[in-house]
Amino acid sequence: MSYKTVHAQSIQDPNVFWGEEAKHIHWEKPFDAVLDYSKPPFAHWFKGGLTNLCYNAVDRHLADRGDQIALVAVSTETDIEKTYTFKELHAEVNRMAAILKANGVGKGDRVLIYMPMIAEASFAMLACARIGAIHSVVFGGFASRAGIAVLNLDNPGTASLAATMIRQNEEAGTDYGVVTFSVEGGEADFRAETLQPLPAGMSFSVSEHGKPGLEVVLNVPGAHNVANALAALAAVRAVGVTLPDAIAALQTFTGIRRRLEVVGTRSGITVIDDFAHNPDKIAATLRTLHAFEGRLLILFQPHGFGPLRLMKSEFIEGFASLMNDEDILLLPEPVYYGGTTDRSVGSLDIAQGIRSRGRKAEALPTRTACGERLVELARPGDRILIMGARDDTLSEFAQALLDQMEH
Repeated sequence: MSYKTVHAQSIQDPNVFWGEEAKHIHWEKPFDAVLDYSKPPFAHWFKGGLTNLCYNAVDRHLADRGDQIALVAVSTETDIEKTYTFKELHAEVNRMAAILKANGVGKGDRVLIYMPMIAEASFAMLACARIGAIHSVVFGGFASRAGIAVLNLDNPGTASLAATMIRQNEEAGTDYGVVTFSVEGGEADFRAETLQPLPAGMSFSVSEHGKPGLEVVLNVPGAHNVANALAALAAVRAVGVTLPDAIAALQTFTGIRRRLEVVGTRSGITVIDDFAHNPDKIAATLRTLHAFEGRLLILFQPHGFGPLRLMKSEFIEGFASLMNDEDILLLPEPVYYGGTTDRSVGSLDIAQGIRSRGRKAEALPTRTACGERLVELARPGDRILIMGARDDTLSEFAQALLDQMEH
């Protein structure tokens, strides 16, 4: 069976697909439902079920495969390669779990794993899963080899790492390079201030070591991209690029394909292409774009009848609660791969539900018809947002739409 066939099955009916896949692992208690999406954007998978990922990765293989190789650890930090059988891995993980428990770590606790790329890092991750602790990995070996570490003080994990490295510098009398940045007002080397949303980007002022700020205009929207920009500026400053030159180069960046990608602006109309395809990602995109005033003309390409049926209320709620009064949503019919897929819920049902909530939505038979309607509706100042799953033809559609704005 090809990848495309399997992928199509997972899209058409995720409940059935993932329900079958879940049978391949051990469950201490069977689940009652594959997916509960009653509280978007939070998805509750395998509701009512109880399993342990460490048990599935290690323990269940001991009886039949105990002497087979389970892990090949290749460390670029120590230049050592070592193999572990399932029995050996089981012993190492149990030893690490015992160490964690002896130090008071239990279910629900958070463990920051600050280790180089060595086998013990894997033991620690599996041990956390075994005892129910939540782990976050910061590969210390990367930082130690880099010479200069650029760290985000808005993230608790990297803020802790920065404090540790600075303290180690003081204790050892070394001058290891630690450069920090923050969007949220932390006492960092590089700080972003006066953030201002733009129709298709962000503007802000960047301050280096407390000096007067320089203005930056990004061609990608969202505060998260301001954080990314600060990281980039701090990194190139560390290798000697002047801040004005770094800003000039950064302002030429137009983003990653289909991640709030600004296709272009013609006749005062901006076309944006984004991969958002489920309620939580759609919500994130709409919130980001609505940080700036202006009407959104939205085309959402559903990627199957299954998701519309399973998350009908979530799609309606997501669009209706986040669209503004002037926004207009257009929906072509879902992608259909053939077969016996339940097509009882389609784009018309979603559009009707959104209209019942006082928002503007239209269901049209084809994407081409939606394009013609967008051209008819568009006026200077509008932003046209194309959303849908991983589909290269959507990018082609967005570009063709932009081209029509000149006529």
